[in-house]
Amino acid sequence: MGRPLRGFILAVVVHVAFGALLGVSLRLQPEVVKPIYAEPVQAVVVDLAAIAQEKKRKTDALKKKKAAEKKKKTDALQKKKAAEKKEKAEELKKKKAAEKKKNAEELKKKKAEALKKKKAAEKKKKAAEKKKKAEALKKKKAAEKKKKAEALKKKKAAEKKKKEEALKKKKAAEKKKKAEAKRKAEEQKRKAEAEKKRKAREKREREAAERKAAKEALARDERDAGSALGALVGAIEEKVRSNWSLPGEFTGLAVTISVKVTRTGEVTLAEIVRSSGNSLFDESAVTALMKASPLPFPEEPRYYEFIKEFHFVLRAKN
Repeated sequence: MGRPLRGFILAVVVHVAFGALLGVSLRLQPEVVKPIYAEPVQAVVVDLAAIAQEKKRKTDALKKKKAAEKKKKTDALQKKKAAEKKEKAEELKKKKAAEKKKNAEELKKKKAEALKKKKAAEKKKKAAEKKKKAEALKKKKAAEKKKKAEALKKKKAAEKKKKEEALKKKKAAEKKKKAEAKRKAEEQKRKAEAEKKRKAREKREREAAERKAAKEALARDERDAGSALGALVGAIEEKVRSNWSLPGEFTGLAVTISVKVTRTGEVTLAEIVRSSGNSLFDESAVTALMKASPLPFPEEPRYYEFIKEFHFVLRAKN
């Protein structure tokens, strides 16, 4: 392929590409195209350079933008760090100033305390000397006063002793009199207590004897009541059997019934306490007992409390 032809093809390709970008349709008509030598090559070179230049311009613009943004961020960061560093430096400066002020105040305070202690020591020394002189004077006066007081004390003690001895004799006489009166009162009290104890003992013995007698009488009444009721068991059984109609053959059966009566033998309650094992037999026995009311019963009133409730056994006989 010759150089003119290559130039022609290259020019066509470039125009087609630009035409596609611009939305222009190209129609190739090879039959009317004439070979072009230098100008197509020159056009291709100029267009590629323009594209490359535009691309470079955009790339440079983007780089500049990024560089500007980066610089802006870097500057902001540096400013922030510088501000923080300045703030820390100021805080450190303030801290050092505060410490310096504190140390100065402490030193001033220590000096003031030292001066105060010195003055206090001097004052204390003067006070001690004054106190020493005062105590010496006081001791002298006290010694003189003591001497006078002892003389007066001895005189008063002698007078007091004389009075005390007289009073002691008087109190001893009164005490002896009171002791005698107390002894007599205690003797009288002792006799009264002994008499009281004797009477209390006699009362206890009498009450014990009465309780024993009452208990024996109660036991005797209970035995007599049991005997009186026992003497009437046959009559009670006979009266119950006369009112008892057995509803069948119950040979060998026995039922125990708890019976409650009035003073005249009237049956108020009849309850089975030990069954025979046959309900018909048990019911007929209870019915017979209730029909037999009033039962033969002891007439002695004092027996009633012991026998107002008793158990009665009914057995079936041939």
